[in-house]
Amino acid sequence: AEVLKHNTSLQDLNIESISFGTSCEELFKALQYNTTISRLLIGYSEMTETDFEASMKYLQDNQTLTKLDVGHVLISTPNLLSNVVESLTNNYALTTLTTFTGCKALSR
Repeated sequence: AEVLKHNTSLQDLNIESISFGTSCEELFKALQYNTTISRLLIGYSEMTETDFEASMKYLQDNQTLTKLDVGHVLISTPNLLSNVVESLTNNYALTTLTTFTGCKALSR
């Protein structure tokens, strides 16, 4: 994760279908400082809801990320995705947020 803080060439990061084990927070903490990754795909990844919500807070100030695809990350708490979207309101670079088909959390 530390290498992502200082990487100057990687633009797309696809971590779909990865099991993060105990925590994915370090990865997202590194993305907070990354200035080259513009597209992040995390769909189908196995992470806890606590890790997912905590990780998204690190993306709120990232001004390089333009596309975030959370795909089919399993979210069972109804307000969780809405909370994540609210936490990303300071990310002015983000233009595309993709969620799973039939997501009801954003429809309110």
